Amino acid sequence: MSTQDLTFAFAGDERVGAGVSGLLEAAGYPATDISNADVVFTYCTNTSALEDLYYDTEGLLRGSREGAILVDLSPSTVSFACELDAVACVNGHAAIDAPLVVSDMVCEEAFVSRENLGIVAGCREDADYKTVKPLLDAIAHRVMWMGHAGAGQKAKVALTLQRCATLVGAVEAQVALANVGSDVNVMVEDVIDFMHDMNSISPAQEAFAQALLDEEYDASFTIEHLMGEATAALASLEDEEMILPQAEACYRLMELLALVGGIDLSPAGLKLVFADEETTNRYGLDWSRAEGAFEGCDCGCEDGEDHECECGHDPHEEHECCGKHHH
Repeated sequence: MSTQDLTFAFAGDERVGAGVSGLLEAAGYPATDISNADVVFTYCTNTSALEDLYYDTEGLLRGSREGAILVDLSPSTVSFACELDAVACVNGHAAIDAPLVVSDMVCEEAFVSRENLGIVAGCREDADYKTVKPLLDAIAHRVMWMGHAGAGQKAKVALTLQRCATLVGAVEAQVALANVGSDVNVMVEDVIDFMHDMNSISPAQEAFAQALLDEEYDASFTIEHLMGEATAALASLEDEEMILPQAEACYRLMELLALVGGIDLSPAGLKLVFADEETTNRYGLDWSRAEGAFEGCDCGCEDGEDHECECGHDPHEEHECCGKHHH
């Protein structure tokens, strides 16, 4: 069978699935049901859904045909990718961790344009990667094989950490400029133009900065998708007993925005965390949902006692990094 004759199926997030399937069909690959597909693509925004998708009694490891190649486009932990590779191999399948990398997160159809997508891939066998490489090329304009199983997710962790730091920096920069006492929009436009002229901002970063300025919070890539990436990255770091504060800070901002009703906004919606109540009300955010959410310690000790959570800070400090209030 030639590569062009391969059939595919998709399971998971509908927005991602619509984009990926459309790109594959446009490239001439026929879609079929999971039980008959040569290649099964998946994408979930959280590990629990991903585990159910693969490991349930009706999951893909049982529902896909023997010899099928399972390509996970989700952000997941490195350990999950390695585990899936091992279990798939035992069950007569091949697994490839190939997390999607979205360039411009604030464009209206982030998953539809091949030029807006990249893939970093890892797998056990070179031959399996070579088999699906043409399909990956149909989805993304930049595809890079990183090596062994789990290597794609390891690369994704690094990319996510970089993105988290960049996004928080962009949001805080505009929040800071809002207090300079002049025409804020003109000032922000000037700063964006200056960064562009100095080659210190990428086109995707420029688009994000402009979305912040224009308060454009609708997009197909949402806070839910970005939280999935950050959660997977932080969990992978935790497996290695690492704590990186910028990623933690970005996650906490997203967690708060999701809690008050902003999970379906684009990542530019992070700016609303710093906005006044009148502005946030226009976007349906309800701050009463956050009351008490980050207070109260659940470790079981009495007020005033010495105790520790697992965040690495002084137990007597008041801080929000771990979602607990310490006495």
